[in-house]
Amino acid sequence: MQDQREQTLRQLGMPSLGELKDAEDTSHLISTCIGLQFKPLKDFTTEDLRILLGQNIGTEYLLPIAIEQLNQNIMCGGDLSPGDLLRNVLALPITTWHNQPASAREFLKALKRGKQRLAQHYIEKKLQRKMDELTPILQSIANSKP
Repeated sequence: MQDQREQTLRQLGMPSLGELKDAEDTSHLISTCIGLQFKPLKDFTTEDLRILLGQNIGTEYLLPIAIEQLNQNIMCGGDLSPGDLLRNVLALPITTWHNQPASAREFLKALKRGKQRLAQHYIEKKLQRKMDELTPILQSIANSKP
């Protein structure tokens, strides 16, 4: 995985998100996503991860990096607010976790490790509910696949 981090999503074979032809006709989100496909994974910030995972882009490569950041600080945030990376990881489709059982296991560890820190923050009910709903699903995925 470390060698992959020297590469960009495009170099890793992700389909093109397009090109910036006319920045005036492109939203900030779209232009950011297009630009990030050419950034080496090792240079991704929490905000970069939040943006692309929020669009369900590059999860195969970005989810393990995001989980590493969440292991360090479960409430790490990008430009929006503390916990926004966690919020976007929790919002990923269940199929993502089925396709990446190792990430499911690691994310469960991050949630367990970050439980005390989460208790120190005001966690919106919606986020807590999503964690409560997703945890048994992740446990099932983590326990069923090698």
